[in-house]
Amino acid sequence: MSIKQFGGVFGRNPTFNDVTIEGTLTFDGDIDINSDLTVDGEVTADGVNISQLTGATLKIESTGAGLGAGSSIGKIDFFGNDASAPGAGVKASIETLTEASLGDDGALVFRTSSGTANNIETARLRAGVGLVLPSGNGIDFSATSGTGTSELLDDYEEGTSTPVLIGTTAAGTGTYTSQDGKYTKVGNLVTFQMTIIWSAHTGTGTMQIQGLPFTTSATGIGTASVYVSDVASSAGTFIQCFLSGSTTDIRLREVATGGGSAASVAMDTAGQMFISGHYYV
Repeated sequence: MSIKQFGGVFGRNPTFNDVTIEGTLTFDGDIDINSDLTVDGEVTADGVNISQLTGATLKIESTGAGLGAGSSIGKIDFFGNDASAPGAGVKASIETLTEASLGDDGALVFRTSSGTANNIETARLRAGVGLVLPSGNGIDFSATSGTGTSELLDDYEEGTSTPVLIGTTAAGTGTYTSQDGKYTKVGNLVTFQMTIIWSAHTGTGTMQIQGLPFTTSATGIGTASVYVSDVASSAGTFIQCFLSGSTTDIRLREVATGGGSAASVAMDTAGQMFISGHYYV
């Protein structure tokens, strides 16, 4: 059955099997659909209320074959009535993408509009990964009370680093049994641990360790604890670590057990150090 423009349907509460509409269809009342609704084109609605969907599914499906990485499977756009808004009033969108090139089955992408910018990606749910936030975005905790300068958690990272022992006069080359570094970065705070064991070294001067995963804050001083074995120091002293600003190095100092000024530690051709600490970037 076809309902054409300038035509009409007579009768009360009519029931149809197949209906083709060539013009605009306007309903003044409710629409009850008890089976599948298939739409090949666009559906525009000024107001839609979907309720009591227990056991039901709203399905947006692409019938295209061989979708490549980055292809859109389906998309929902949310429009506003502000004529000055970009993208003809598009305020937000949800889109599913194929991401085979990233080793994923797919992604659900959330986008919004702001000011003169349109189609800004705000978050992505990736199969096999979880929530992915664009660079510079984060989780905003400003709804909680606080007096800090920022309540945006914009980074989390786990990784490894390679500590290297050098001499401050001549860097030299070491023969290592172990060079192991691990770190976790949450926001601007880095927590790290290192193991460095060497059996020979050609460096001269005093000892310094390179290999922090991030440059330390220009205004901050980091702290670290160190366990030292087979490293010579002056009598009546113990070895500590010092992290100054704007560097990726760890400086070693020997401190008298009774207190007083710290001094650099002379290069030792063999030894073991186990270091753990934290600093700000």
